[in-house]
Amino acid sequence: IYRDNYKKRQGSKCANNRNRKQKEQSRNKDHKIKLIKLWFKSLVFQIISHLSHQAASRNFKRILSICKPHRVILIIVSFLMLITSALELGVQFFLRYFVDEHFIPQKGGTFDILFFFTIYAGIMLAGNIVFLLRTYLCGKMGIKISYSLREQINNHIQKLSLSFMNRRNEGELLGRMTWDTN
Repeated sequence: IYRDNYKKRQGSKCANNRNRKQKEQSRNKDHKIKLIKLWFKSLVFQIISHLSHQAASRNFKRILSICKPHRVILIIVSFLMLITSALELGVQFFLRYFVDEHFIPQKGGTFDILFFFTIYAGIMLAGNIVFLLRTYLCGKMGIKISYSLREQINNHIQKLSLSFMNRRNEGELLGRMTWDTN
């Protein structure tokens, strides 16, 4: 009886070992397939990102070529953005200094508080003036760029053949000219 049980156990161990080996082999195959899929996805992602980078580079160069005649306004607007950021940071640092040095220890009198609010109001007023000037110049530049794009489209449409004009609806062309340049 003991020998029979021993042989059965040995037989079941061999079967278990075979099952384990088969499972490991299928796991290895699954793992290899997953690695191949992952590598393929990575390759596709790299190709797409490279192509999108090229497209983004072309689009950026095209935008720069459109903005080239307005580069003076663009430089002024960029400079005004830096000034706006510096003024906003200056307000925060000035407020921190006032609160830490004068307000919490209650060192300052009425003169210090009036002086602080005068400086604070001056910085805020300067920041708002710079912001309004920047907004005005951005709007002005946007209108000029939109006008030049419409002018380029109009010149291009004038060069097209009459058969092209006969196939298209006038409203469609005008709509595309107007809404695509805004």
